Amino acid sequence: MTKTYEQKGLKSSRYIGMLTLSPDIRIVLAAVAQLERDLIAERVRSGLANAKAKGVRIGRERKRNSVLIESLLDAGLSYREIARISKCSHGSVHAQKKEYLAKKVAAEKLKQAELEKSLEFAAAESPASASSANEISATPLQSSV
Repeated sequence: MTKTYEQKGLKSSRYIGMLTLSPDIRIVLAAVAQLERDLIAERVRSGLANAKAKGVRIGRERKRNSVLIESLLDAGLSYREIARISKCSHGSVHAQKKEYLAKKVAAEKLKQAELEKSLEFAAAESPASASSANEISATPLQSSV
C-alpha cells in the first residue's frame, strides 16, 4: 500500500506527505491537526486576555496626533487638509474621526444616563416634599374659611 523511501528515490523522512495514505488515516490526521489548531487558538486568546487584565497595551503604537486631528475636524477642515497639516494619511484622519464620534456618542449616553438617574432621584424625593407642601397650603385655606 505505501511505497518505501528507497522505491520513491527519497533520502529524507521529511517527505512523508508524499506517501500514499488511506482515507481513514487522513481523516484521523486531519482531526488531530484541527484539534491542535483549536488548542493553539485557545492558548493565544487566554494569553491576550491575561495580558489585557495586567494592563499591557496590545498592538502597534499610534504615531498620529489625535488631539490635533480632532481639533481640526471640529474646525471643519477637509480630510486632505487635516492629513497635510498633521502629517498623516487621510485614512488615519477618517479612522480618528470614527473614534472621535464614537467617544462623543458614549459621552452623550453617559450624560443622558446621569440626567435620568438624577431625575429619578428627584422624583423619589419629591412626593414626600410635595405632600408636606400640600398640607402647608391647605392649612391657610381652612383657617381663612
